[in-house]
Amino acid sequence: MIANDACQLLNETVSPLFSEEDFGGGIQIVTIVAVAVSDDDTVNRRFYEAHTKNGFSKNPSTAEKRKSISIGVPIEMESLHNNNIFKIADIIVAGLEARLPLIKYPKKFDRHRFEEKLLSNCKNFTSLM
Repeated sequence: MIANDACQLLNETVSPLFSEEDFGGGIQIVTIVAVAVSDDDTVNRRFYEAHTKNGFSKNPSTAEKRKSISIGVPIEMESLHNNNIFKIADIIVAGLEARLPLIKYPKKFDRHRFEEKLLSNCKNFTSLM
């Protein structure tokens, strides 16, 4: 699906943030998950809230556990129609910006610096498209 491709591009843009900077809280990975499963907002909410969490993820090739943040971003189904990957990436970034104030971060995590860098990187990326 085109939303998955747009999310993959954004995740590849965001990943270097954690190799370059330490935002605290032991977080090593951030993942953006676009959710567009239904025209019903209630159904979408259930899915994007399930994808918004702090926890551990396992590296598929090494089985190493790393502390992570996953951010579910709701996308309206109709926005997927007649839009290309670049426009959908813009829609995901707008949804991400709206969701960030609602995210619960681990203690000692510098949320303000992280959110500023995350949005800056995402917006720079989408402006290049």
